[in-house]
Amino acid sequence: MGWFLSKSGSIVVLLLVALVAAVLFAPQLRSFFLNLRGETVSIVDTSARSGPGATGTRDLKIITVLGRDGIPAILEPQFATSAQALGQMDLAERVMGVSINGEHRAYPLNLLSRHEIVNDTVGGKPIAVTWWPLCFAGIVYDREIQGTEHTFGVSAKLIMNALVMYDHQSETVWSQFLSRGVKGPQVNQALEIVPAVQTTWQQWLSLHPDTLVLDKRGRYQGDTYEGYYRGGSAGILGESNKDKRLPGKELVMGMGWPRPTPSAPSRSAA
Repeated sequence: MGWFLSKSGSIVVLLLVALVAAVLFAPQLRSFFLNLRGETVSIVDTSARSGPGATGTRDLKIITVLGRDGIPAILEPQFATSAQALGQMDLAERVMGVSINGEHRAYPLNLLSRHEIVNDTVGGKPIAVTWWPLCFAGIVYDREIQGTEHTFGVSAKLIMNALVMYDHQSETVWSQFLSRGVKGPQVNQALEIVPAVQTTWQQWLSLHPDTLVLDKRGRYQGDTYEGYYRGGSAGILGESNKDKRLPGKELVMGMGWPRPTPSAPSRSAA
């Protein structure tokens, strides 16, 4: 009996140790197992050619998190008028806004968080509104690539904790942050960025009273990532390049051109 109690006590201690280790090292374990499902691809990197010993290429690690289309992109968006949306949305809600050829559209972030990509046509221009909640980053692209209109889906892969898309026409894999193809027939092909803003519904409405709004149909008053926004962890894989100059989730504004890009905290640019 004494041996049994001693053995049971040891098991309990081991379980407690395992529980503490899981709490302390869960991000590292998650990163380890996800990296086992990763693949490395090389792309042309024009900025790398200026560095000493540079080869003009850049290796990227693509991590698979879910199955393709596990998060469904919107292919046939439905819209509400601004008057209809006033009854569905709080004025402080954040949206991405696009204006093309006199047409205005607003895309609520708490709806984008559930779909990540909206394939739309605004002012006669086919666009893809892309949103990645883990980085709080939205970029809008022209869906016409080399004269062919494309539609985009969610690959459920990541590069540097950021969204990776694919298109249905060529099966090319595209990086949101790099704005280019990273694998497939159109590797190294650049995507054309379409001007867009991220602001509150109230501010967008005041600028464009006749705007249409991606229809939430009375749902999604909150954002499924609100807990993540408040938490201390960054991304799914954790921080691969720690930088103490700013908090890990500090909002920044960046400028892009062929050479290395500077960025500034969004509050300093306000």
